[in-house]
Amino acid sequence: MGPEIYDQYGLAVNQIVKYKGWYYAYYHATAYEDWHEWSTNVAASKDLLYWNKYDQNPILEKNKSIGILVNDGNQFLLYTMHESGALHFQKKK
Repeated sequence: MGPEIYDQYGLAVNQIVKYKGWYYAYYHATAYEDWHEWSTNVAASKDLLYWNKYDQNPILEKNKSIGILVNDGNQFLLYTMHESGALHFQKKK
């Protein structure tokens, strides 16, 4: 946990995905001691021992958490399951 504010009171890893030589951990975290709200976040590692949190975390907020990444054969889709199920697409630039 921590030292960032968004994950200072709890975190749980939902999934680790290997992609192009890197491991990506998708996890949910909370900035609240009573755990009333969660966010979805990402960290990356080359060796599964040392992790770097994504500097734009959280990637989803306001109880859009418990993220699972699914490859549909063409792209990666991010589903969240808290508070309800939802599918999130990457924003096109």
